Amino acid sequence: MNYTVYWASALMALGFHSAGHALACVGEGESLSHLDTISQTVAVPVNLPKDSVLWRSDTRTLQVTCWVDQQSLGKGEYAYAYLNPYNDLGEHIELGININGVDHRASQLDRGRIIIDPHLYPGCNLPIPEVNCKRVTQHTFSFTYNYFVSKKSPPLSTGSIPEGSLSPVPNVLVAFQLDGVHGMNQIPNSNFQLQLQGLSNIRYVNCGVTMSIYPSQINFSTAFAYMARNNDLIEKQSFSVQAEKECESAAYGLDIVFNPAADATLSADKTMLIPKDNASVGIRIVSASQAAPVKFGQALEFSPRTTQRHISREFDAELRWATSQATMGPFSAGAIVDFYYK
Repeated sequence: MNYTVYWASALMALGFHSAGHALACVGEGESLSHLDTISQTVAVPVNLPKDSVLWRSDTRTLQVTCWVDQQSLGKGEYAYAYLNPYNDLGEHIELGININGVDHRASQLDRGRIIIDPHLYPGCNLPIPEVNCKRVTQHTFSFTYNYFVSKKSPPLSTGSIPEGSLSPVPNVLVAFQLDGVHGMNQIPNSNFQLQLQGLSNIRYVNCGVTMSIYPSQINFSTAFAYMARNNDLIEKQSFSVQAEKECESAAYGLDIVFNPAADATLSADKTMLIPKDNASVGIRIVSASQAAPVKFGQALEFSPRTTQRHISREFDAELRWATSQATMGPFSAGAIVDFYYK
């Protein structure tokens, strides 16, 4: 779930499985797999809305090499990521993948798959295809992604379902496999798999939470162009992020993630929000308890596991010069605050 806080110049707006020939795709160094683990309990209130993100991996860049590994006279094919191609996760959760900053859920994709690179691999009818077709069709590209576990079912009323795991899959599953247009490759050890274990740690609890930001809009005063000096502080204002639990019987923690809204971009180190309409200024969010700038896109612990009902954290919004050459005029920039149960 998420909330949006805005800043402005004068306003801080605070399984699929199919037979058939396919591509072979491996990771850097011909790697065939990577394993992630959900090691801590992820508490999920039963009334959480559909499509809420319950857990998300780090964002990574994978060097991928694919080639046609079987004889084919087809028109060509693309490389795909197939989400959860081998398991039934039940009615409550599904997997999704984020590419270029956009979330794609398995249920919203045709056959649970998405093209990950625009290169078209041609058909190949050479003898000994595992050698000759590889030689003439091999292509390497970079694939930047994160993937996530999403709530598939609509919100339920408190007490309507027993507390416990949301998924019947207790062990390691294939979160996604890189393959071609015809589905899963029938040649063993030919395709990179992202594997995930620990889904049983995602569990229903009969106790939700309401998040709020105060104030959600902050007005900055006028900045004078002649004072522009890169990274100098112009003004600082405070805001708080608050959580109100519905009960004291359920113990769980919360993480929050700040991300830029559509009207803003990020500095190279991802610690400053840059308005799209005025790149000479930026907004840095500083945690009052840690006295350190928040890194956008990175999880920040909002609350450890606790039964405490009301939780509040203070932050400072620092308006700073992003360059030494001021651009005259107003600006507007927003941040989206996602929160995750744990």
